[in-house]
Amino acid sequence: MIRVFRSALTGRVSRRTATSVLAAFVALGANLLTAPQTRSGPSPQTAEVPNFALLDIHGRYHELHRAETRAVVLFFTGNGCPVARQCLHKIAALSDKFPEKDAAFWVVDSIDDDDRESIYKEARELHVERILPFLKDDTQGVARALGVHRTGTAVVISTKDNRVVYSGAVDDQVTEGASKPEPKHRYLEDALAAFLAGKPAAQSDAPERGCLITWGSPVKPDQISYAKDIAPILEKRCVSCHSPGNIGPFTMSNYQKIKSKSAMIEETLLSRRMPPWSADPFFGHFTGERLITQDESRLLLSWIHEGAPRGEGEDPLLGLHVPPARDWPVGQPDFIAKIPSQEVPATGVLEYRHINVTAPVTNDVWLGGVAIHPGNLKVVHHCIVRVKYPKSRDDGSGRGVWLQGWAPGIETGRYPEGTGRWLPKGSVLDIEMHYTTMGNAQTDETEIGFYTLPAKPEMVLENRPAASLDFEIRPGASDSATVATLSVAKDSVLYAMSPHMHLRGSWMRYEALYPSGKREILLSVPHYDFNWQTVYRLPQPKHLPAGTWVLCTGGFDNSTQNPSNPDSEKRVTWGDQSFNEMFIGFMEIAELREGPSSASR
Repeated sequence: MIRVFRSALTGRVSRRTATSVLAAFVALGANLLTAPQTRSGPSPQTAEVPNFALLDIHGRYHELHRAETRAVVLFFTGNGCPVARQCLHKIAALSDKFPEKDAAFWVVDSIDDDDRESIYKEARELHVERILPFLKDDTQGVARALGVHRTGTAVVISTKDNRVVYSGAVDDQVTEGASKPEPKHRYLEDALAAFLAGKPAAQSDAPERGCLITWGSPVKPDQISYAKDIAPILEKRCVSCHSPGNIGPFTMSNYQKIKSKSAMIEETLLSRRMPPWSADPFFGHFTGERLITQDESRLLLSWIHEGAPRGEGEDPLLGLHVPPARDWPVGQPDFIAKIPSQEVPATGVLEYRHINVTAPVTNDVWLGGVAIHPGNLKVVHHCIVRVKYPKSRDDGSGRGVWLQGWAPGIETGRYPEGTGRWLPKGSVLDIEMHYTTMGNAQTDETEIGFYTLPAKPEMVLENRPAASLDFEIRPGASDSATVATLSVAKDSVLYAMSPHMHLRGSWMRYEALYPSGKREILLSVPHYDFNWQTVYRLPQPKHLPAGTWVLCTGGFDNSTQNPSNPDSEKRVTWGDQSFNEMFIGFMEIAELREGPSSASR
């Protein structure tokens, strides 16, 4: 085309031909400047958006499938982007214009270098931090899944069928390096209004206008190797459960199996369901974390986004032998208690079983540890052992005092150095078993091992609860808040925390209120999952000086959007059954005898 145009200038072709070619050239240039970015994610009104969950700058949990509105509007932003900054007040105005029941407006930051603190700082500078929730897409997976390449992009998702009904610019006022006094086309507002009115949008997409998003994957998408990059992540983070004889619902045994499950792997990563670890890493880390790192998540999502190519190299998962877990990883116990054989049916959702067994000790002993050996890893979801002391109160559970807990990925055994628990003869063990069904009948004979100490330990390890017994959850309430406190009367050491609620449990946070006036968040669980009774063990014990209060705050989701909710029309109070509720912040604590020298401040 350029050659023809040059020829016209030298008189080698007719002016009419040159004019036609020039017009086509100008039209092509205009299309290149105004055409939407090529998107590899869901196109409007076609593909279903995978479920996703993100945490906002305050550590609150937002999940697409739990949105209580007809539409979710995502606006992609980035610190310092002039287009996004100028559009944020428009998004805030739209959030006021449309009723809360119709549309939820979420601001999403997918920029690699932006973190919660810097996002909060910018939102506060623009005076919108209290108007709109700002969510961090730390894996960039949501932007990738939706095919978003620039900040300033708005995406409208129908919550009825999880489909995109609009994607593109907010309006035509602002673009890269230029702006108009007023917008001529209000793309987002018009598309959202049409959708809520039950009409097709006049325009289902528009050009993306904003700053380009740079993908933060440590390896370029087209250079990711299944054999070198992907399989090792799966082997390290997933195969221990997703292997023959273990609790994972399918085995990660070879490339073909992984590729066939790639869409599901993407959704479980985006929705934060897997790996099953609920602690917010912004507020600290814990031993035995079932985490997948940010770089690992990005590699997996990038690879899946590229179509999960096989590439070269031998398949590391093919024929991989997963050694069975050792019965007693910390050595043969001094005493062993075995539960009666349990029959697990082929199908159904099973209530917790509480099995009483007499402690296998002939005299009073001090325990230096308790280990749990699950008998059938295919169906044992978790096990909690409590002891009912003669003529003694329990820990608030109604089942005794906590001794040990086990779930896939958690190793049990010795108590912290210098601590122990007393086990008198004649004690009754309450062994809580949670089983999951797998399609055919199974049996289980879980064992509990006890490790004794030669003498009374320096510190007595206790399980203390911060519990609320008088809460009331209204029918349909999506976030019914509850609080509980624990007073620390003497200098103590905190080793671990374990939130406990039932099927309506939504979130819980532990906070230390020190005598000095200082406050410290010890643990935040933005999305509590009743199916995983997790113990969050501190890598270094935390010193709690006398006069400290531990404040546990949390909430219940009694709405129809909670898929585990037994009945959203019921008013719920405290009760032992899973269709009732509990609110307990369990803590493993030991009182110091001679000052805080052995504990971390």
